[in-house]
Amino acid sequence: MRDGLRKFAEWYKEFYMDKKRGSVINMKIAVAGTGYVGLSIATLLSQNNEVVALDIIPEKVEMINKGTSPIKDEYIEDYLKNKNLNLRATLDYKDAFKDAEFIVISTPTNYDDEKNFLILQV
Repeated sequence: MRDGLRKFAEWYKEFYMDKKRGSVINMKIAVAGTGYVGLSIATLLSQNNEVVALDIIPEKVEMINKGTSPIKDEYIEDYLKNKNLNLRATLDYKDAFKDAEFIVISTPTNYDDEKNFLILQV
């Protein structure tokens, strides 16, 4: 998984590099879901972008906003604690998606249409 995230970060930097300025273009990005995959992506992208993470669990949102990882991962824990990230979490999908230029959907792989079904009208 870490190798895949590293490759994603390399692709992202190459794809969104502003060749004239020599820096990565800053965007507003929404990440729906703060499990391992969603939080990993949000953490990586928030180093160079404004990232709003959306989740339905208030405790996870509160922990992320306090700089604490809701999942056990030494890299995510270190980044949230020690890196200067432009990351915040919310329960409000309208807030998360408003003006987002890029949206990542990272929902559970153990999808249950009775528990996880949500219709969003944006």
